[in-house]
Amino acid sequence: MRRDAAYDAYEGIDVTRKTVRIAMNGVTGRMGYRQHLVRSILALREQGGLDLGDGTVLWPEPILVGRREHALKALAEKHGLEHWATDVDAVLADPTVDIYFDAQVTSAREESIKKAIAPASTSTPRSPPPPAWRVPWSWPASRTRPASSTASSRTSSSSPACSS
Repeated sequence: MRRDAAYDAYEGIDVTRKTVRIAMNGVTGRMGYRQHLVRSILALREQGGLDLGDGTVLWPEPILVGRREHALKALAEKHGLEHWATDVDAVLADPTVDIYFDAQVTSAREESIKKAIAPASTSTPRSPPPPAWRVPWSWPASRTRPASSTASSRTSSSSPACSS
């Protein structure tokens, strides 16, 4: 995959690229890897990002998170990704992480999700995303809601706490 795909896809067009850093916990598992990392995030990158239609292109920058360092490093190298980490607490504390995505097994999710939505300190509570980001939608009564991945919006700044 080419690192400058977002610019190549929009060659000759004036666009603003907004990087969205996504901490992806549990991507060494089958569902987290195939469905969420490869078919969603990496596919968006291969297309040049997500065109918002207003001259802005969102560029997903995944941070692979998990327990097995060797597996994370191998996935990062295979897909040309720069960031991976085994310390979920450090990633959650990183103010440059915009989104926390959890694809761990259901039984392991609760603790990480609670950490992701908890205030970083008592003086700076995290606020919910703005109303424009909320989509009014519910699961059809005929389907049970899957116990799949959950995302939590985060605020952003600078300085990553991840390995590269």
